[in-house]
Amino acid sequence: QVEKTPYDLALLYKDESMTYQELNQKANQLGHYLQKRGVRHETLVCLALEPSIDYIICMLGALKAGGAYVPLDTEYPMERLSYLLTDAKASIVLTHSSLENRLPVDDFIQFICMDKIYSLLEQYSNTNLPLIAGSKSLVYVIYTSGTTGKPKGVMIEQQSVCNLALAQSL
Repeated sequence: QVEKTPYDLALLYKDESMTYQELNQKANQLGHYLQKRGVRHETLVCLALEPSIDYIICMLGALKAGGAYVPLDTEYPMERLSYLLTDAKASIVLTHSSLENRLPVDDFIQFICMDKIYSLLEQYSNTNLPLIAGSKSLVYVIYTSGTTGKPKGVMIEQQSVCNLALAQSL
């Protein structure tokens, strides 16, 4: 879509908007940054963000870096968030500084506040990253409530997302 209609509206959220080209460039910059921070093929990048344009940039940035994302609800109790981060073997959490106090402290996890790194990201290339993922690669992991009372991660692969998109376009 970026190549077909780079200047068309891609995202609109409240009073913010972004074209396909702008979205792609921002996601590429974040992808390059995440690779420098150690994101590789299927590295899980946790997203502890409220709905926003940043959320979409973070999803795409994690994927462009070769990783997969794990959405976290910052309204969850601290104990549940700690469990999810441990279970996902999280090494990176993308968030905003306004949400930091809702997240458990862990010395082994890099908590990256998007609102604090905007100017830093501008130093990174906005060009597309080499394709790392294949059809069997993870896109995201979503946690269910679990029948045992403990949340269970459900891994969603690229091919599943493509099949869903194709089915919805019919």
